[in-house]
Amino acid sequence: MKNINRYKTYFLVFLFGVTLVRLIFIGFLDLSPDEAYYWDWSRNLGLSYYDHPPMVAYFISLFTLLGRNSEFFTRLSCVVLIFLMTIIAYRLGKDIFGDERAGLLSAFLVNIVPGHAIGAVIVTPDTPQGFFWVLGLYFVYKAISTSKEFWWYLVGVALGFGLLSKYTMLLFVPSIFLFLLLSKDNRKWLMRKEPYLALIIGLVVFSPVIIWNFKHDWISFNFQFTHGFSKKENPGMKYFLDYIGGQMGIVSPFVFIAWLYTMAKSLYLGLKRQNANLLLLFCASAPVFLFFAVISLRTKVEGNWPGMAYFSGLIAMTGLSLLSLSRGKKRKLHVAWLIIVFSSSLLLTTVAHVQAIYPLLPIPLKDDPTSALHGWREMGLEVNKVLHEMPKEIPTFILGHRHQVVGELAFYTESQRYPVYEVSWEGRFNQYNIWNDFSTRLGNNAVLVSEQSYGESSFVTAVFDRIEESRCLTIKRNGFPIRSIYIYKCYNFKGLKASS
Repeated sequence: MKNINRYKTYFLVFLFGVTLVRLIFIGFLDLSPDEAYYWDWSRNLGLSYYDHPPMVAYFISLFTLLGRNSEFFTRLSCVVLIFLMTIIAYRLGKDIFGDERAGLLSAFLVNIVPGHAIGAVIVTPDTPQGFFWVLGLYFVYKAISTSKEFWWYLVGVALGFGLLSKYTMLLFVPSIFLFLLLSKDNRKWLMRKEPYLALIIGLVVFSPVIIWNFKHDWISFNFQFTHGFSKKENPGMKYFLDYIGGQMGIVSPFVFIAWLYTMAKSLYLGLKRQNANLLLLFCASAPVFLFFAVISLRTKVEGNWPGMAYFSGLIAMTGLSLLSLSRGKKRKLHVAWLIIVFSSSLLLTTVAHVQAIYPLLPIPLKDDPTSALHGWREMGLEVNKVLHEMPKEIPTFILGHRHQVVGELAFYTESQRYPVYEVSWEGRFNQYNIWNDFSTRLGNNAVLVSEQSYGESSFVTAVFDRIEESRCLTIKRNGFPIRSIYIYKCYNFKGLKASS
C-alpha cells in the first residue's frame, strides 16, 4: 500500500509539474502561422472548415472567451487536453497491467515523446483528435473489461467528437473492429448491437461536418481525399523512407525501434494467449501506422498523420518492459535499454523546447522550424503603423498573399478595425477563399503584406489604381534575418475581375 501511494504521489507531482512548465511556456512565443490560421477560424465559428473539421476552432473559441485573445489562451486547450490524456494513460497502464509503475511510466513516456510534447504547447487539430482517440480507447477498454453495454455509447460519442476534430479519426473504427475480430473473448460483440450503435452515434455527432460539406459541394472531403491519396509520379521508395524518418522524429528513434518490437510482441502474445488487453493496445496502434506506410508508397504522408496511434503502443511498451523486468531475465540489459529509450526521447523533447526559446543547435535560423514562432508580433506592429498612415476618409483593409500570413495579420494587427483578406494569386485553396467577399471593398484602399516582392506584379497593379512600397521589414532572431516582409500601400481597389 505504501508503494502504491508513493507511485501515485510521483504521478501527481509529475502531472502538475509538467503542466506548470507548459502553462509558462505557451505564453512566451508568437503563434505559428497555422495556429494563427486556426485562431481566425475561432472568430468565425461554423459547422466545419475547408482544411479540417471545426473542433480546434471550438476549443480556441472557448478558452479565448474565458480569457482573451492572447497566445496563452489560444494554446491553453492543448495543455488541458494533454493533462487529461496523461490521466487516462496512467489509468490504462495501471489497470491493464495491474501495476502502478506501469501507469506512472506510461504517463511519463506519453508526455516526453516529441510529437506529443509539441502537441501539448502548439494548437493544431491533432491534439483534440488525439484526446478523443484516447478517450474512445479507454471507453472500449471499460466496455470489454466490465461487459457493460453503456460504455459503447460513450465510445460513439468519443468517436463523433474525434471526427469533429480530424478526419483520420475514422481509422478508429476499423482498428476496434479488427480487435473484436481477433479477440475470441470479445468476438461476441460483433453479434451485438452496441458497437454498431456506437458507430451510428459517432456519425450523428459528426453530421454537422457532413451537412457543411453537402452545402459546399463536398469540397473538404474532396480536398482531403486528393491530398491524402492522390498518387505522385513514380515516387519509388522516397516517400516511404521519408515517412519512416518522420515517425522517428515524432516519437524519437529509440522509442520508434522499441515501439516496433512492442507491437510485434503484443500481437504474438495477444494471439497466443488470447490476451485481450494486448490485442486492444496493438489494434489501436500498429494498423494505423501500417495504413499510412502503404499510403506512403503512393504519395507523401505528413509525419503527424499517424501520431494518435502511438499512445496505446507506448502503454504496451512500458507494461511489457516491467513484466520482463519482474521475471529477472537479462534485467540489467532491460534496464539499460529503458534508460536509453526514455532519456533519448526526453533529450530530444527538451532540446526542441529550448531551441524554440533560445537557439542552441548549429543550424541557420532561417531554416529553423522554431523560427516560425518568432517575429509575427513585430510584423503586426509595423503593419499597424502603415494602416494609421493611410487616408482616414476612405476605408482600408488588409490584404495578404498566403493564408498562414493572413492568420498572423488577423491576430497581430487591428483586425477588428481593419478587416483582413487573402488573395490567391498563388498557393492552394483555403478557408479564406470561402470567406472572402471582395465586392464590399470596391473603391477601398488596402495595405498589402507579403513575404515576397510583388510591387511590379501585373496582378497587383491590375486590381489597384496605384501602389507604392511602404517598407521592407527584415525580421531578425538573435541578430540573424529569418524572413522579409514587404508592405505596400494600395489605392482604389477595382475588384479581382480587373486582373483577368
